[in-house]
Amino acid sequence: MLFSIVTINRNNALGLERTMNSVLGQKNCTYEYIIIDGASSDNSLDIIEKNSSKIKKYISEPDSGIYNAMNKSLEYVSGDYVVFMNSGDEFASLTVLSEIEKTNIATDFIFGGFIGIKDGVKNSTQIPKKQISLYYLLYGNICHQATFVKPELLRNYGGYNENIGISADWAFLFDSLVLGNRTYSVISLYICKYDLTGISAGKLSASRIKKEKLQHFKSRLPMAFDDYMFIHSIRRLSPKNIYKYIKWKMENH
Repeated sequence: MLFSIVTINRNNALGLERTMNSVLGQKNCTYEYIIIDGASSDNSLDIIEKNSSKIKKYISEPDSGIYNAMNKSLEYVSGDYVVFMNSGDEFASLTVLSEIEKTNIATDFIFGGFIGIKDGVKNSTQIPKKQISLYYLLYGNICHQATFVKPELLRNYGGYNENIGISADWAFLFDSLVLGNRTYSVISLYICKYDLTGISAGKLSASRIKKEKLQHFKSRLPMAFDDYMFIHSIRRLSPKNIYKYIKWKMENH
């Protein structure tokens, strides 16, 4: 199995070096490494050049955003699966790829878990549910850096929608799983250490992501949207969910 690993970077040399070390240190597996740099002005290019013999392709040029940079990489990806491990993020261990290869999974998507890192310290961990429902897709957490997808599926989709701010990767999952009925597997393996200081982290980003998710859902399934939200509003008022909400408020405030 050939894995394509893509790293997007702009002026994050320290994070890039950590990411590259976790990629280039992967053991007992076959992979290709692609780096898309957004015309960095720090010493990112020096770090890339130092390891150029181990990198299939790298480019450094201006882009219009992270999804534009990700889409650029699809021209160079040739693996059975692609995963986006962006600067600042790391594989959870040096045997992640070899452990995935041992599973002999061939579904369109492979989802694993993540270890959330904040200020260099483990903050949280999560592995998706084995059966991903529409509810879980909307309100759960499938980590982009812990998702492997067949590149031809992403290409056929036209790449990530660059008109969606910070949840185009989620929109791709929604269209593929809910509308396209594509296959997936969830494995009980931590794939990545996810940098919680990134663009999609934080309360403001979480609010924006929620808004973008619901807008995309409504645009794709307008006849089902209102009914689904009505059912969801009832479910939120169940005693179990009220208890969970109170407990979460006490733990986080």
